[in-house]
Amino acid sequence: MANNGNNIENPKVIDRIIADIDSLNVYESINTEKAFRRIKSKLGWGKSHFFNIIRNAAAIISIPLMIGVFALLVRHQSGLSTPEQMVELSTSPGMTARLTLPDSSTVILDACSSIRYPYSYASGRYVELKGEAYFEVKKNKKQKFVVSLANGNEINVYGTKFNVDAYDSEPGVSLVEGKIGYNYRDKTGVMHEQILMPGQKLTHLDDGSISVQPTDNETETAWIQHKIILNSTSLTDILKKLERKYNVTFDIQLDNVDTHSFSGGAITVSSLESILNALCISSSLKWSYINDENTSDDKPVIVITDL
Repeated sequence: MANNGNNIENPKVIDRIIADIDSLNVYESINTEKAFRRIKSKLGWGKSHFFNIIRNAAAIISIPLMIGVFALLVRHQSGLSTPEQMVELSTSPGMTARLTLPDSSTVILDACSSIRYPYSYASGRYVELKGEAYFEVKKNKKQKFVVSLANGNEINVYGTKFNVDAYDSEPGVSLVEGKIGYNYRDKTGVMHEQILMPGQKLTHLDDGSISVQPTDNETETAWIQHKIILNSTSLTDILKKLERKYNVTFDIQLDNVDTHSFSGGAITVSSLESILNALCISSSLKWSYINDENTSDDKPVIVITDL
């Protein structure tokens, strides 16, 4: 029987394709071209320019991210796509993803983050970011590059390398190379653009003001090497990073949590238990898992208390 593409509705075919995607996850670096030729042949799809999207996904890719892109392709093949094709990629806890944008700019997406951008940059170069990402943007004097954040502010990019941490209500932007402008509204609603030069970090504070400080970018970009730099780093900040890396929840039961900070080294993301033991030894704390069957949290809960 001829394969006309309708087999995407067959659950057995879907399960087989997802199994193929799952098998790819054991590799740190995968041959995306070969992998998706295999998936495309199972769908019975011919050559399509939409598979160029997949060629732009590289290096370390989580299963949910792969399935998300696959869903986009199925949507298009079924005729459900909108006039302006959008690509959206998300990472799971503990996962990172490296991708190439339509203009050949590259992005490394941190854990628990998402990025959304047009399949074609014909009408403009921009991305929408939630979470954290490191960008290396190709210069193009005729077409600027814009990063839109969830808080409504934007970063104008003029060909550069920079890191954006927009997990929380106080986003931070650190510039490694080139030039960027951070667009924001003050308390009166007036728009401003704060220009950053290499070696500067901007933090947009909850009160609407901004703070610009010098940085060597080591702390901000350490996550790319799976590290956390300790430089007067608060316990709260460390535990937030560990939650994203290990998919756990911390219950901090400390009277003076703000007094706990760490300096003078780096944490290599490896064994969670080893990291917690090291932190507790140096700060007179203790940790333990909660074994409560009545908890509604689907993630392991770890309690941090004083000795």
